[in-house]
Amino acid sequence: MSIYPHTVTAWIKGTNGRQAVWDGPEILTRVRLDESFGAVPGIQGDTSKRSALLLMPGTSEPLDQGDRVMMGAHTDATPPQESFVVETATPIYIRNHVHHWELTLA
Repeated sequence: MSIYPHTVTAWIKGTNGRQAVWDGPEILTRVRLDESFGAVPGIQGDTSKRSALLLMPGTSEPLDQGDRVMMGAHTDATPPQESFVVETATPIYIRNHVHHWELTLA
């Protein structure tokens, strides 16, 4: 079994003036997406707290902040509302080489 068993769809964010434009969809294979779901209790009711961690091999080009990701292969020209937004992309080094990328998603 591979450490990167998943396929995800990514939409790359660009801008046209003040409006977001999307390149994609791009199908990324050999990645790992670990989703977590929960809620934070509050006075006005519970607030959804969902996030994910995306692992990509070091040979891959990482996604940037603001790009969108969703599990599975999708053909939509724009990302669905329920897709995750990339918050950070951090390279993880082993012996001076990027072993993999860790991306936090919200």
